[in-house]
Amino acid sequence: MQQWAERAGISKAEYVRQKVFGKEPQPMPDDMFWKRLAELSAIHDQIHNITLCKQMEKLILEIQADVTFRRAARADQRSAG
Repeated sequence: MQQWAERAGISKAEYVRQKVFGKEPQPMPDDMFWKRLAELSAIHDQIHNITLCKQMEKLILEIQADVTFRRAARADQRSAG
């Protein structure tokens, strides 16, 4: 359980709390992900078109969800195998 909490970047107690409330703590993306996300955010800040900004924000959130979900699925497969 400690290793799952560490992967999610939370304490063991917080991990247990989230599980009790039916949430599945997700592993944190690596440093490269955050670097690229910062680059996208810098580009976003230079766009003055509201529609494009909204589309970009949605895409960034989708990428983040995809990355964390895939990592969690791979970790589950490793621990089951």
